[in-house]
Amino acid sequence: MNELLSPKYQMQLVQQVDDKIWEEYKTYKDVLFYIKKWHEKEPSYYQNDRSWENFYISYLDKK
Repeated sequence: MNELLSPKYQMQLVQQVDDKIWEEYKTYKDVLFYIKKWHEKEPSYYQNDRSWENFYISYLDKK
C-alpha cells in the first residue's frame, strides 16, 4: 500500500493522527497506553532476522 500513497499525503495523515491522539488523550502516559494497545510484535524465528512489528515506538531520552 505504501506505493499507492504519496510521501506528502502520508506525512499529512501522520500529522492528523498525531493531532487527534493528543486532542483525545492529554498526557504522555495516556497517549503511550493508547499506542501500546495498537502495537503488535511477533518474534523472529531466524537468528539474524528482525522481529516483525506493525510500527515501532520511539522513546525520547529523559533529561
